[in-house]
Formats: sequence, C-alpha cells, structure tokens
Amino acid sequence: RLVCPRGGVVLDPFMGSGSTGVAALMEGMRFVGIEQSVEYADIAGGRLKLALDGAPLPVELVTRTVVPVSKDVPPPPKKLKLK
Repeated sequence: RLVCPRGGVVLDPFMGSGSTGVAALMEGMRFVGIEQSVEYADIAGGRLKLALDGAPLPVELVTRTVVPVSKDVPPPPKKLKLK
C-alpha cells in the first residue's frame, strides 16, 4: 500500500513461495513473479490460484516458462580486466 497504488504492478524477482504475490492480489494489485526453482514456482502457482478467487481485479494466471541452462556454459570471469 505504501509503494504501489491499487491496480499497480508489483514485481517480485525472487518469488519463492509466492507470499508477496498473494498479498498483492489481495490488495487489488497486479503481480509479476520470477522464480528459478521449479519446485517453488509450483508452490507459488498453487497459492496464487487460491488467491485469485478473492482478487478484486479481473486477473489471469500465466505460469512459468522454464529456460534450461546448460552446465557446459563457463562461469563469468571473476575479475574484469581494465586497461
């Protein structure tokens, strides 16, 4: 309520179990959540589906898009070499 007006969009880039999303929907806000763990994304999806029943705005739940990351990709460099 302090940082997002009713009908605004709340972004949670580390969604976890979806508590922020549930609260946002209950307060009449739209919500975008990002979670890298499929297990937690599924948990959050279930909680958000339940919260949608009481949401004051017409909303639609769009669930995850999984982007696989290859383990063959080398890690980023540890130090940036400046000239």
